[in-house]
Amino acid sequence: MGHPFWLPVRPGNGFGTAALIVGITGALLGVSIVFGILLGALAVVLGAVGRARVTRGEADNGGTALAGIVLGGVALLISALMIVLIAVNGLGPKGRGPGDGGDRGRDGGYSDTYQAAPPHPAPPHPEACTARPAGRPPAAGSA
Repeated sequence: MGHPFWLPVRPGNGFGTAALIVGITGALLGVSIVFGILLGALAVVLGAVGRARVTRGEADNGGTALAGIVLGGVALLISALMIVLIAVNGLGPKGRGPGDGGDRGRDGGYSDTYQAAPPHPAPPHPEACTARPAGRPPAAGSA
């Protein structure tokens, strides 16, 4: 019989590629805190497994796995910044003042109806003004 026919084994680059895809998605969705944390952590884990396979010689895409780790870290960082921004600024509508939608209704919740400000009184007519300088008596012909 002949010699056995050996085919070369293809490298398993799935973990590094998955880390890159999940890292990109996590970085884009990092502003929605939950997706940023979940996808960022998953990208870091997949990238670490991919890098370990590269060091064992089972894969050859170490740069792709490293990019997945970096993008996973970016997703985690964006999510952490969003948490800090929400903690500093708070959530929900702010109580601004009467008439601009920020005042509380009878049940304690915010009203979503528009409340117009009360009308201002009309200015007096110029001829109706009877102001005199202080300390002077009225003139003989004025009323």
